[in-house]
Amino acid sequence: MTVLPDLTNAVAERCIERLKEAGYSFEPTNDEDAIYTYFSVMHRRVKSQPRTVHKADYFVPAHLVAGEQQLLEKVAAGGNLWPHQSRKIGNLSVQDAMLNDFGVQHFHLGTTLKAATNLIEGTKELLFAGVGDQDFYAIGIYDHCNWANEAVLDVVNKTWPCLMKPYELNSGPEMQLIGLFPDRTIEDTAKLRAAGFNVPVRLADGTILIMPGGGIACDNSSVAVRRETDQLIIDLKKLQREFASQFAQDRKSGVIPADRPVRIVWRDDPPSTPSLSPSIEFDISEHVGIPRL
Repeated sequence: MTVLPDLTNAVAERCIERLKEAGYSFEPTNDEDAIYTYFSVMHRRVKSQPRTVHKADYFVPAHLVAGEQQLLEKVAAGGNLWPHQSRKIGNLSVQDAMLNDFGVQHFHLGTTLKAATNLIEGTKELLFAGVGDQDFYAIGIYDHCNWANEAVLDVVNKTWPCLMKPYELNSGPEMQLIGLFPDRTIEDTAKLRAAGFNVPVRLADGTILIMPGGGIACDNSSVAVRRETDQLIIDLKKLQREFASQFAQDRKSGVIPADRPVRIVWRDDPPSTPSLSPSIEFDISEHVGIPRL
């Protein structure tokens, strides 16, 4: 009797393969852990592709001018930005709290690549930015004390208000929004974030935002990545049922011999060597993509 492959396990193995290709050392506890970790890295690590640079009105200290220019030129050209990212970008267990809460990335502005770490020389001051698929929004230069500074979002709201619109919290038929009380300090926000609380943000113009970075789970992981992982596993289980049902019909009708093996393939895999008993191939890449990091 032919045993159908587990599609969720196949995707998990592909995620592990992609992570190891990118240089990560990783042994997951289960399939869900493998898929979540892959998407978590995708969430944190900025993909190399050309982006249009948009700049807010901010001051660049003289000692950072060259580094900022180098970084933004890489952004526009589609260069590798990973060396400019967090010093902990290679650590799979580390979460980026500002990214998960505010949706804001940070970049170091050094100009020299350190061969030992493959990271740009770190700088005390960092460029905070919002990163989309096609656009890069340079918000300003901040030091390491500003991870939880809600004023960063004020700059985004003032310069590109359309970016904040999806996260605005407004009154409706069943809820009257009065305001937020009390005011919070940067330290308050940092403590709430570290405890896994998602709290609304009140901007300088009175706009109230809810989870512009997608949210923080109780274990400080990304709610957005958790949702993406959960939805993919749900979709894979549904696909598994459809696959099994169709396979059973084809086998009953004689389209597929009972002893024909079934294997999962991906579109970008090298072609397999023909065998005396050719397998039934199921191209899962038609349903889900796991691109290289």
